[in-house]
Amino acid sequence: MRLTNFQIRRYRVFDSDVNIPLSNFTVLTGPNNLGKSTVLKAIDLFFNEIGGRHRPTLPGRLDRSERQDRYNPDIDYPKFYEGRPGRRYSTRLGASVEFSDAEIQLAQTSFALSLPSQLSIALEYYRANDRILRRITVPHFQRSEDSENFLRWFTSNFRYLYIPANRNVADFRRSVFSEIIASTIQKVRRSRQRVQALEDLFVDVRTLISEVETQLTADLRSYLPD
Repeated sequence: MRLTNFQIRRYRVFDSDVNIPLSNFTVLTGPNNLGKSTVLKAIDLFFNEIGGRHRPTLPGRLDRSERQDRYNPDIDYPKFYEGRPGRRYSTRLGASVEFSDAEIQLAQTSFALSLPSQLSIALEYYRANDRILRRITVPHFQRSEDSENFLRWFTSNFRYLYIPANRNVADFRRSVFSEIIASTIQKVRRSRQRVQALEDLFVDVRTLISEVETQLTADLRSYLPD
């Protein structure tokens, strides 16, 4: 599967609708303060919210507060509206995803989902009773159950890796390696066979350690009865 387009509306520096076409290799260029980093943060927020936030945390990996991968209206809503009266419209992020014939078949086999060659996913933040609520929609599906099954399948199969900007080689190496390792472990965790194999290994190791503990305890009692 492949991300072909990303849409941003009312997020940080972007107020009006912005459509960003994506190909196999896409480069963002432009002067400072134009919104390049905002695009990357928006994509990171999008994937974290639709399922990527369940990725494991590893030593050396940037934590959630440092990555700021949750929506914060004080930071993320356009500054243009600060102090202005009137209705606050929602922040909306969207993605268009393209599927291969093999992936369409896999979705049909796994969740009995009928996928088109391309569909869109929308993430929206809106205000209700002084609270910020989140809504994820997949317009292609009429039933919420189908949408949930699709999102579960999609987040299990779509690989997304975010590497934040770094100021030195050591930080760059740490962030790259930790993100790649975390992404790989996430894939392993989703495999039932591998999880079962790890659980079986854990049981075997625990049994062997228990035997060593028993023998060690018996040996020590001859010197230390208590």
